[in-house]
Amino acid sequence: MMRTALRSQAALFSFAAQGASHGSRGGKESMATRELPQAQAAPTGLGLSGRDALIPMIGIALVILLSALDQTIVATALPSVIAELQGFELYAWVATSYLLTSTVMVPVMGKLGDLYGRKPFLMAAIVIFVGASAMAGASTSMLFLIISRAIQGIGAGMLQATAFASVGDMFPQPERRARWQGVTTGTFGLASVFGPSLGGVMTDHLGWRSVFYVNLPIGILAIVMIWMTLPANLSPRAAQARIDWGGTATIVAAISALLLAVEWGGSAYAWASPQIIGLLAVALLAFAGFFIIERRVPEPLMPLDLFGNRIIALCSAISLLLGFALFALTFYIPLFAQGALAMSASSAGALLTPLVAFMAVGSLTSGQIFARVGRFRTLMLVGAGLLLVGTFLITQVSTQVNTLLLGAELALCGIGVGLQLPMLTVIVQSSVPRSRLGVSTAMVQFLRLMGSTLSTAVVGALVSGVFVATLAASAPAGTDARLLSAFHDPQALVSEQTRAELSAVAQQLGPDGPTQLAQLIAQAQDALAVGIRTGFMVSLASAVLILILVLMIDERAVQRQEPMSAADLPLDSGAHAL
Repeated sequence: MMRTALRSQAALFSFAAQGASHGSRGGKESMATRELPQAQAAPTGLGLSGRDALIPMIGIALVILLSALDQTIVATALPSVIAELQGFELYAWVATSYLLTSTVMVPVMGKLGDLYGRKPFLMAAIVIFVGASAMAGASTSMLFLIISRAIQGIGAGMLQATAFASVGDMFPQPERRARWQGVTTGTFGLASVFGPSLGGVMTDHLGWRSVFYVNLPIGILAIVMIWMTLPANLSPRAAQARIDWGGTATIVAAISALLLAVEWGGSAYAWASPQIIGLLAVALLAFAGFFIIERRVPEPLMPLDLFGNRIIALCSAISLLLGFALFALTFYIPLFAQGALAMSASSAGALLTPLVAFMAVGSLTSGQIFARVGRFRTLMLVGAGLLLVGTFLITQVSTQVNTLLLGAELALCGIGVGLQLPMLTVIVQSSVPRSRLGVSTAMVQFLRLMGSTLSTAVVGALVSGVFVATLAASAPAGTDARLLSAFHDPQALVSEQTRAELSAVAQQLGPDGPTQLAQLIAQAQDALAVGIRTGFMVSLASAVLILILVLMIDERAVQRQEPMSAADLPLDSGAHAL
């Protein structure tokens, strides 16, 4: 239960952020290369004035708030949900079903938004999300709640894929785009800070169903704002578009198998079990099939030739590594706090507040600074440097750590990540033709999610392996085998059920039993600290690579988008058009 709740919370942070190429019909699209910071002429397109942009941007911010708030606010209410609906054995699926469907939808909706326009999908996403929220609030069983959460995930994935790309539609100028992308990314961080507390208050005073029903008024307000004010951007080429069904099927199969393997590995099944190996094999084969299909179809779901653009390739790699490093921090810092420092769950969650709060500050700040000075590489370098320093300091954690100092180190990491996330999205969106804005934005988000997934497997295996080996080597001589066998993974330190079972065994051992147990717990806490330090070394390596990749970005090579071609002009940009 602890593992799934932490993964659900950590996944939120991973969602928060984001030369020549083949055109939408397989032909070549040319772009004039200009130095982004010095270019003066704004490209033509759907650029809105400040006053005209305010209402649709508030609507988009509300949409992002919906998606971000839902994960943190629901995690706080889950114990009350279990108390009423029972079905503890299905607890993990409340988070897993949402994570699975939302992740699958991101690359699919990125492409569909480019083909058919983002506004109809954005509005449909809100309807799906709000409707599923009403279903979840009315749930009378765990199975119905899980189904509702899966449908919510579909809506959330659609929201995440279309909302950030819609900002790119409205603001062709990179400077204005950066300012608003910073606002949208910062919204994620703010929701992460206030979500858990809000969820607790609502659950205590209004009941757990209120955490789902609160989405209804927010969603209705957002859909009215977007319907009334967001330009439609419907493209004439949609009539000739061909959906990549093969690519869609294989990427859905690959993501599903990989996420299930990561979710079940080391908990429901051993990593070396036939079930996990089989899922990983399915994921590998499906990914291989996906890449083969994408090379052959005229309208690929994820155009692989985008990676031939050096800037796109570098930003994609940075996004993958950011997801890897950030997820390790957000998942294992609470485990360290509860397991090694014996902090309460609420205190452990609060320990992450500096990370998410300063990530929001960094996101908001980077957009505003870039809008004024137009130098994204400096912001990226500062962010990468702060992330590297913060991660290095965190690799020194021990059971004697000062939590205030740890909070300061997490704040460094947060502002470092926050400075980079909006810039990545702006750089990628400024380096592709407008007809590929959605798919390129979704690709950056998707790779960040894949980095988070890989982080779970790699760092998790390291932490567990080092924990078990260290404890076996340091356990006091003569420790009862029944006590030692209970610590087969770090979760034993935070499981109340395991603690109760250990106390019962200790009582059976006579007067020395409680002493043996206390000594073993102390050794296990030290072993967990060693394991987490080892796992964070992988995050440190990711931070080093991020800094190297940022240094490789040539600011002069980043291209402004070409003016809209005939194939990209909106059929109807009126307020009420879909």
